[in-house]
Amino acid sequence: MAPATVAGVRARAAAPPPPRIAGRVLPNRYGWLMLLVLGVMLLGSINYNNNLGYALTFLLMGVWAMAHVHGYRNLRGIEVLGARAAPVFVGEEAVFEVFLRNSGALAGRALAISAAGMVTTDAFEVAARGSHTARLSFPAQRRGVLPLPPLTIASAFPLAVCTARICWRGDVSVTVYPHPAGALPLPATDDPAAAVSGNTLSGDTDFAGLRAYRTGDSLRQIAWKALARERGLHVKRFAGGDAKQVELRLRDLQFIGDPETQLSQLARWVMDAERAGTSYSLDLDRVLLPTGIGEAHRDLCLQALAHYGSPS
Repeated sequence: MAPATVAGVRARAAAPPPPRIAGRVLPNRYGWLMLLVLGVMLLGSINYNNNLGYALTFLLMGVWAMAHVHGYRNLRGIEVLGARAAPVFVGEEAVFEVFLRNSGALAGRALAISAAGMVTTDAFEVAARGSHTARLSFPAQRRGVLPLPPLTIASAFPLAVCTARICWRGDVSVTVYPHPAGALPLPATDDPAAAVSGNTLSGDTDFAGLRAYRTGDSLRQIAWKALARERGLHVKRFAGGDAKQVELRLRDLQFIGDPETQLSQLARWVMDAERAGTSYSLDLDRVLLPTGIGEAHRDLCLQALAHYGSPS
């Protein structure tokens, strides 16, 4: 089975960000090395009373100081507007989108974003009065909630002798679904004579959404209006009437191993039921989701699996 992905899941917008922490500019290791060399040059100029040495030393000191001024101006107008991320499965990369705006009259050059001491983006530039979206990837190693760590936006512009940085911390997280895995087939449908297959269509009572066309689908189920709007070839799905339904129950999987294995099997069943066009309910003992089908119902079930066992 190909790795399952969440297609078309709407990204969750971040909560309003807290105020940005004031920026600061400090010498980096190259800046301290340059300062040490300038100190040696100054001592040599004093020892030999060399006017040319004085001039060169003070000129370079002025350049060193101006680099700090321009480094501060480089980040002066940079603001973090917020961040968002779409849900992922365990084992995938969680991609956070961080929205930046430059309200200053100068472009922000050679910027990079780091989190937890690790640089997570390549250098980028934010144009004057412009905006930029930076994308940060973090491995999703366990189900549940993966928070976005505090971010540091830094730049060594213009001479790499100092580093200007601002810090931002937002209440942003991404939901990590259990990895769909397991070899068990879908439970039997309510109609014992009906077999669940990739080409099965639901009844024709209530419209339940669209899915991608598969070889063998009936031509009368094709969504011609969606095709005319250049949205691709899709077929209609219906729920109700003689539609097949399955009940996905956690207690039916007590024999297959630890809870994480059971949740992975349930996630696999949710994805399989969606592909088969079969309505399904989810019973997690204390959490019961009624029968449904479609992207919204799928996401609701996967979220229940992701948060199963966590404090409410």
